[in-house]
Amino acid sequence: CRAPRMIIYNENGDSFEWDYRHRWIIWSHIKWRLRDKFFTAHPPQQNFFLLLLNRLANLLLLPFTFVRLLCSVGCFFARRWYYNVKPGALVDKVAAGGTGCQGMRRRETANVKRELRLSVIMPVHNEANTIKEALRQVQAVDLEKEIVIVDDYSSDGSREMLSQIADDGVKVVYHARNMGKGSAIRTALQHVTGDIIIIQDGDLEYDPADYHKLIEPIVEGRASVVYGSRFLGEITNMHFLNYIANRILALTASLLFLNWITDEGTCYKVFRADVLKSLDLKCTGFDFCPEVTAKVRKRGYKIVEVPISYRGRSVDEGKKIRWQDGLMAFLALIKYRVVD
Repeated sequence: CRAPRMIIYNENGDSFEWDYRHRWIIWSHIKWRLRDKFFTAHPPQQNFFLLLLNRLANLLLLPFTFVRLLCSVGCFFARRWYYNVKPGALVDKVAAGGTGCQGMRRRETANVKRELRLSVIMPVHNEANTIKEALRQVQAVDLEKEIVIVDDYSSDGSREMLSQIADDGVKVVYHARNMGKGSAIRTALQHVTGDIIIIQDGDLEYDPADYHKLIEPIVEGRASVVYGSRFLGEITNMHFLNYIANRILALTASLLFLNWITDEGTCYKVFRADVLKSLDLKCTGFDFCPEVTAKVRKRGYKIVEVPISYRGRSVDEGKKIRWQDGLMAFLALIKYRVVD
């Protein structure tokens, strides 16, 4: 028994009976239809290369997009995990009490914090409007500490204010002439007796409430050098040019010394006392930051960063750093990459 008859009509209206041998006619018709549909507007060669370029672009961009997405998601969750504890939250939880192994670990961390002594170095030059409040905020931090203030020959009344301070936990040293921030820090190093050293400016740009999380990596033995990064935390009133200069310095330091950091010029630098004292510092001004960054990295110490809060001030409010200091810091990074 034969299969049912099938009559096929072509475009000219001619008819013929379907047979298996006629399959090539149908295939030729499909090919011509496809050609008319896709290759009418442009020559076949041009369409071919456009399609090829489109496919290559998609193949190249897809893996990069996927990897970038994975990195972004990974960094997001890593930062949330690592910086989950707010300033002072660790001590608050210990004070409230904890149960299990986590509570025991927090109690041990808090006990170590109480045993180690913090030395706060405050270089001061013409900070009469802020020095009292800055000192009050530092003293309010619940940590065992000493404060060493070096007045770098102030002429606005800061010197007289500091001479009236009568506190066993505060030591004031006076320079006979203006020598710069780096020289003030080097002078203070001769008087500190604590186990951990932190640099604190005499203004109100940085918040001493961040001390707890700044010293935590050193207390737990995870680091010997900690930088407080403004760019990982909260920034208020930072001038655009200052922002760009800090980003350039951080990138330069990261490339030269193979330790990715986001804020090389931050004031909040924390060291184990023996590490900072072992460095042969030669700085006199704002070149302290690039010199100490270069020397701790060349000695193999990894710099760990934690987020801090920052409220910038204007030149009228007393900000002293200038664009020349940024240029000198850049050159100092290159210099200390070559020499020591």
